[in-house]
Amino acid sequence: MVEPGEVLSEDLGPRARFPMVQKLISLGNLRVFLNTSLERFEGDMAVLHERDGGISEISGIRLVVSTRIMCPQSELHAVLALEMPALSVHVVGDCRRPRGIFEAVQEGATVARSI
Repeated sequence: MVEPGEVLSEDLGPRARFPMVQKLISLGNLRVFLNTSLERFEGDMAVLHERDGGISEISGIRLVVSTRIMCPQSELHAVLALEMPALSVHVVGDCRRPRGIFEAVQEGATVARSI
């Protein structure tokens, strides 16, 4: 995991963050890079830039999941509205507008209670 900040999942409160981070670390196959950003890919290698100016390289990359793209993801809603107009589709979380996980969970819970 590459995190540009000093704390993993800083947008979560400590009560939610602590057990999640502990579970990830307990898996044993995870390396965490704090104060670091992804500079570029070179084949199956990621080049990381550390805040203090250092450079790290990780080879053997097979999967990349980006969690920092902050733009609405509403394509599915548009397709469903066009192709299945009778379907009741609720837009929550980052489909509505980018925010944190707390807001997404609250919106999802509100919709679930209304169904």
